[in-house]
Amino acid sequence: MSNNIKNFIYNNVLNILLVAAITIIITTQFIFYNAPEWFEGGDRVCNVFYNLSLSYLVSYIFYLVAFLPEKRSKKMIHSYILKHVGIIISSKSNIINDMQQKTGINGQISENHIKELVSAINPHSEAPLVVNTYNDPQTGKLKLIYANWAQYLVYYIDISRNSAKKLYPYLALVDTDLVQIINDVLECSYFYTADQVLRHIDKVSNQDLSTFSNIIYEYVMLVEKLEIKANEIKKIYKIK
Repeated sequence: MSNNIKNFIYNNVLNILLVAAITIIITTQFIFYNAPEWFEGGDRVCNVFYNLSLSYLVSYIFYLVAFLPEKRSKKMIHSYILKHVGIIISSKSNIINDMQQKTGINGQISENHIKELVSAINPHSEAPLVVNTYNDPQTGKLKLIYANWAQYLVYYIDISRNSAKKLYPYLALVDTDLVQIINDVLECSYFYTADQVLRHIDKVSNQDLSTFSNIIYEYVMLVEKLEIKANEIKKIYKIK
């Protein structure tokens, strides 16, 4: 059963019960207030239905003025947060996809697969990221200047960090597990080592990224954990 059908049924049941509650309150307190009992104990039965109906009416009002606005507010906040979490997730996906396309090494994500990929990538070689353009004076054609793989990886680290910074004002309002995973990604060894090494790649002679294998795999696993948590929150708040 789809969520739309479930919501339709849920809302209609609530409204039907509301109409029933109001009908019972009006009937017992105004129409038949002074009417004689139709059977012994009938007055007590009416009081039970009246009290239940009144309780439901109060609960429904609370649902409208407190619960629904808070639920909508939480959905809006989580939608915004998941938008930027999605950028962090996409950064990881782009890295893996581009490495696979560059090397021709495809397969399921695993520690060995990541090791194969990064071992085939020269950090000084051209990566699929345009950083500038210029006009060739000889041909007059526009030429593209590409980043190397070290710059490419740093680029996506910076994107992830910038997206995370936009979440800081709202993190106290969201799932603590989500906050913890985001922090784990930002504080992972890969990000720290990239700052120390990849940002200064001109001083590094490594011809591949094999020394980064373990920490890149750790990073990938953390982001996949983040993606699982994000999908759970999407289901809770019915976010597409």
